[in-house]
Amino acid sequence: MNILSRGYAQFLSTLIFIGTRIVGVISKIDQAASDQKAIAAVEALLLNKGPTKVQDIAWVALIGQSVSTATVQAGSSGSENSVETAWRAESESLKSTLTGAPPSKLGRIALVDALAQQIQNRMKLRVPNL
Repeated sequence: MNILSRGYAQFLSTLIFIGTRIVGVISKIDQAASDQKAIAAVEALLLNKGPTKVQDIAWVALIGQSVSTATVQAGSSGSENSVETAWRAESESLKSTLTGAPPSKLGRIALVDALAQQIQNRMKLRVPNL
């Protein structure tokens, strides 16, 4: 979800919860850093203090992809860990913008963790004796 779009509040208010297979991705935080109202709304979602319809969703916040890609390309001078470095830089940037949000919900590392948790939970439901 792009927090800069005018429809994000409407999206949140009309969301129909369809189970535990949802990971909410809030993108372009870097472009909305000067909008304190938007930042406060994002922090509320990340702290599970948003509308009751969306409190069970695992939310993560990301910066714009172009920023991450530029960081990776700048650091890709033979380094195998340039993607990991870019992801960590993204997390640090988000920590400085979303100071009230839990660090475990910031960046692409948090997204991968949230998706892994979703898969693990689904596996426990599908194959409980594994």
